[in-house]
Amino acid sequence: MPADPSSFWTALRDAEVDVAALQEVRFPASGQIGELAQAAERAGLPHIAFYPLSAACFREDELSGLALLSRHPFRNKQQAKLPNPGLSHERNGTIQTSYDKGLLSAVLDRNGHSVRVVSLHAPPFHRFGRAPDEFGSIWAALAASIGTLDDLPLLVGGDFNTGRRELLTEHVNWRLHQAIGDRKTHFDKATDDILYTDAFELVNSRVIETQSDHALCLAEFEPVSGP
Repeated sequence: MPADPSSFWTALRDAEVDVAALQEVRFPASGQIGELAQAAERAGLPHIAFYPLSAACFREDELSGLALLSRHPFRNKQQAKLPNPGLSHERNGTIQTSYDKGLLSAVLDRNGHSVRVVSLHAPPFHRFGRAPDEFGSIWAALAASIGTLDDLPLLVGGDFNTGRRELLTEHVNWRLHQAIGDRKTHFDKATDDILYTDAFELVNSRVIETQSDHALCLAEFEPVSGP
């Protein structure tokens, strides 16, 4: 989330989405919801699930984490923290370390359909000069966390910190399709995506630049009709 998030919230509100998956959300050090509630209300998404994960790299008195926002109430909320690889490097005379990452999921009911939605954030291996495929155990843990969810139709929105979605998709028990794919979303890299199961048909998708360093990824889906 940007330091001045006004353009992001405006774009999200104008998109009239039913559900949003957010990463690097700023929370007070107390771990409470903070200003997110007011921003979500203004965006027309008053139902919130949130998961403060770690200290924030942007301010010492804040936490950083995940959130799901929706027009419809959430139920069956679940959280999972990924193994922290314990990476570190020096930048501008300061030692920077890898923060905790993970996923947040919840179920919402819309027009008689139940959907499981997930917000996830994978570690930024590239910031430490490492390749994401060096850490198979972390991708396996992420796949296992998703695999333990119920068998409802699934949407996964997240910052994968790599364009290699197969590091996750090849380790789950069902097919996950890409709504955003290789479109650039962060510093000319395809790091963010919205994944979906066969229960959905992708109607359209787009990427909108905001003042955040990550673009806003949008996708519209329709449920696949039964036989």
